[in-house]
Amino acid sequence: MFSAGNLASLPAQLRAGIQQAIEQSGLSPRGRAVLLALSIGDKRQLATWWQDLARLGIVHLLVISGLHIGLVALFGAALGKGLARLVILMSSACSLLGLRLSSPALHWLAPVSGLLAAGAYSLLAGFSLPTQRALIAVAVVVIARLRFRRIQPFVCLIWALTLIALLHPLAILIAWFSPWQSIDPWWTKKRTVSAQLALLVVMSVPLLFFIGRLSWLAPLVNLVAVLWVSMVTVPTVLFGCLLLPVSSRTAEVIWAISDWSVNLLWRFLDLLPSDQGFLVSPVGASSLVLSAALLAGLCLMLPRHIRERWLGVLPLALLLLFNDRPKFGLRVTVLDVGQGLAVVVETDKRNLLYDSGAQFSAAFSAGSGIVAPFLWQRGLRSITTTLISHEDGDISGGFEALQQVLPSRQIITGPGVNYPEAVLQGQNVEICNAGAEWRWGEVLFEILSPVSAVGSITAREGNNSSCVLRIRWRDIQLLLPCDIESATEYQLLDTGRLDGPHLDVLVAPHHGSKTSSTAKFVQQLQPKHVVFSAGYRHQFGHPHPSVVNAYNAVNSRVWNTAEQGAITFEWSRHEKPARDLTGELTGELSGQLTVTTARGQARRWWR
Repeated sequence: MFSAGNLASLPAQLRAGIQQAIEQSGLSPRGRAVLLALSIGDKRQLATWWQDLARLGIVHLLVISGLHIGLVALFGAALGKGLARLVILMSSACSLLGLRLSSPALHWLAPVSGLLAAGAYSLLAGFSLPTQRALIAVAVVVIARLRFRRIQPFVCLIWALTLIALLHPLAILIAWFSPWQSIDPWWTKKRTVSAQLALLVVMSVPLLFFIGRLSWLAPLVNLVAVLWVSMVTVPTVLFGCLLLPVSSRTAEVIWAISDWSVNLLWRFLDLLPSDQGFLVSPVGASSLVLSAALLAGLCLMLPRHIRERWLGVLPLALLLLFNDRPKFGLRVTVLDVGQGLAVVVETDKRNLLYDSGAQFSAAFSAGSGIVAPFLWQRGLRSITTTLISHEDGDISGGFEALQQVLPSRQIITGPGVNYPEAVLQGQNVEICNAGAEWRWGEVLFEILSPVSAVGSITAREGNNSSCVLRIRWRDIQLLLPCDIESATEYQLLDTGRLDGPHLDVLVAPHHGSKTSSTAKFVQQLQPKHVVFSAGYRHQFGHPHPSVVNAYNAVNSRVWNTAEQGAITFEWSRHEKPARDLTGELTGELSGQLTVTTARGQARRWWR
């Protein structure tokens, strides 16, 4: 007897059965990963090859998306159409035999079968957001076919986008057109190509500005991979799942074909050059540029007889051509990398990365998942200098993944930081040592700690061996002390290396731990702004309330990446410093400071 509870748990049971069968099969690791992703939406085993997929822009092919829902809808519609023809054929045969049977109206069977198949696949895949969007699109097409025989595909598209936007406002940026291509006969091959070209334009611009780069080879790779995955990989994966309850052995044979198709696809990908020459975002992802991109995409999707649709591209083209980068003297961003640290320092022509965040799992690294996209979005193709302050995993763990996608020209590490030669890519590594300094234009970088002498803090291990970096631009001072604790704070104070004017910006030592930020240290520095790089609701509870109170006592403006996200301090450049009536400089050499957070409005501060 079936109950409501049994029916509700049926999708979970099917998912568990398919997962067990795939994992126990003799497929290659790569084949198993793809089969799990395409059958039940389990993407965890794809983590090893995720970077290769993202590099070529084909991630969407090997995870359940609108493309796969559309294909399943096509298979279901074809099955329903076949059943309808079978019923009509049997009815005709009965008429020939003298049996008078009314011919049933089965025009609804094909579209309804396609919708039911798409819905079943969506439930099997966990009913994720991409499957919801695609299912809405399929439902719109099916309803149109049932009620309006001659409705234009563009009208269906508008209805689907409207419904999707009501449920998920941002989802229209990545809506897929495959449902129309799959089950609507009016969508001819010529229109399919046109839709793919329009999709390429619509998708490329948001990806370029959100992610920061776009592969030149991605369009070509997609033309090949879409056909291969759609015609071979997806059908065999789903057919094997369909046969699994009947014969597990037969299902494994079918899945072996899927495995072969996946590995053949990867052989094709391996033939492509690793350094493709990415198109990097020329400007930031401003709301104006994104609005222009959406306008251009919608205009290109207008019916072909509207020749003026190409005019929608003009605002975007003008913005890309004439949107110059704003001039700044110094820009420092404390990224939101959770419980860890990554700081990007940008000058007029160079950039420095101070620490790289953590390697959270095999599937995600702060280096490749947070730092690299941020730098790409800034329009940067490489890192001038990377400084890894010490060996802790939340500080240095993300560097290896970052090097694979965005290598650094110069590497500086604190004592005890050791990376394999493969990670360093043959580059020499400089060891952080107090007294070293270099200048990029008007920006001066000074290493204050550790010192390489016997019995010094270098001999100690852990946080106190962190590489402390001071940055000066005109009369602006910033301090990046990483994880130093009270012993190193006192030593820096005793040696006089922290003497001078109060700091403008301090990244709080050790995420705001109570083992750092001693009263003497805070009183000496009295930073105008202090930033805590901490994880949201992390087990360590950083920053400690007593530390926050200490900085509040010296009137520091407190910032926390766990609350505000990435925090950017940008000082504008004044080419002509202001002078008073006597001709003397007014002290405005540094220009105006703008503080921008990822989760809030920009705030302006004046000296």
